[in-house]
Amino acid sequence: MAQQTKTDDQILRQLDGYFRSALDHPTWRAYREHARSCYAYREGDQWTAAERAELKVRGQPETTNNQVKVTLDRMVGQFVRQKTRLGFRGRTPNDTGGAEALTDVFRYIRQSTDLEFEERDLAEDGFTGGF
Repeated sequence: MAQQTKTDDQILRQLDGYFRSALDHPTWRAYREHARSCYAYREGDQWTAAERAELKVRGQPETTNNQVKVTLDRMVGQFVRQKTRLGFRGRTPNDTGGAEALTDVFRYIRQSTDLEFEERDLAEDGFTGGF
């Protein structure tokens, strides 16, 4: 049975369809709708313009008890504490040298790219935005 090859145009249309279906997924729609307010709320920007105007009329300050930031900080701290160091093992005793080399390479990559800090930032963004 002969295998049909797709033209470049067919492949591009297929990839475009995949991309559009991902954009239209309910999870991504909800994220785009609520993400800005989630990040603003974390930073303490929790008052609407109407609420600020009302407080100004009353002569009250904008006081904020940001329990969201406290919760996010706890979750990020828990993520950081649960970090484990990855190591490789060979399938057989003869593979020990290769496994140790891979472990050393991975450790070098983590240290030289500050991966632990990037992972922490990604976790904080994920917790804030809902991913």
